[in-house]
Amino acid sequence: MSYAIPADEPGGAAPAALSLLVHGVLFAVLVFGLRWQSKHPDAVVAELWSELPAIEPPEPKVEPKPEIKPQPKPEPRAEQKQSKPDIAIEREKKLAKKKEPPLKFDTTQRIREQLAQEQKAL
Repeated sequence: MSYAIPADEPGGAAPAALSLLVHGVLFAVLVFGLRWQSKHPDAVVAELWSELPAIEPPEPKVEPKPEIKPQPKPEPRAEQKQSKPDIAIEREKKLAKKKEPPLKFDTTQRIREQLAQEQKAL
């Protein structure tokens, strides 16, 4: 490259003007958008009373006495003893065999050990 021919330097009046125009449009959109969405706060309205209105007690309702009707005696039923199906009996036997006494954990001992460890750490 020779120094005799001047190189075109980037930048100038046209890019600067375009940049200012784009920034101006962006600013205008932001201002318009914020004003467009702004909402004036609603006024607070309170209704003041000098005193509460008097409450009148409701009139008691007169209820008629209910008629007592003799209830019919139920007929005795002949209950039939239903036997359990064989499958249910087998399942109960299997469950009885499989059930083991539940394990009992001494939670208080575990809590005491944890408390002792935490106190040592302090």
